[in-house]
Amino acid sequence: MVELDESRLAYLDLTGANLEEAMFTAIDLHRATLDKASIRNAFLQGANLEYASLDDADLTNADLDFADLYRASLRGCNLTNANLYSIYAREAIFIQTRMQGVNLYVSAQQTTPPRG
Repeated sequence: MVELDESRLAYLDLTGANLEEAMFTAIDLHRATLDKASIRNAFLQGANLEYASLDDADLTNADLDFADLYRASLRGCNLTNANLYSIYAREAIFIQTRMQGVNLYVSAQQTTPPRG
């Protein structure tokens, strides 16, 4: 299991990576490429995914609470049973995205996870 807290991995190409059960608390992945990555059961609470590409990625059961998905691309992404509480998804692309059983609450403004 990969575990990173508040790390900066912006612009990184993680195409096809196996990140299952990864613990990425408040990680910076803006403009990262995660196409076809397996991110099942991962913890991405508070992640910065602005402009990230997650096309055809598998995020089944992933926790994306408080994530920033501004202009992110999730074409063909699998978000089955994912937690998307208080995400910021302005201009994000959700074309052919599977969202069965998703816990979804979209915020009208950027939010940060509660501390403490």
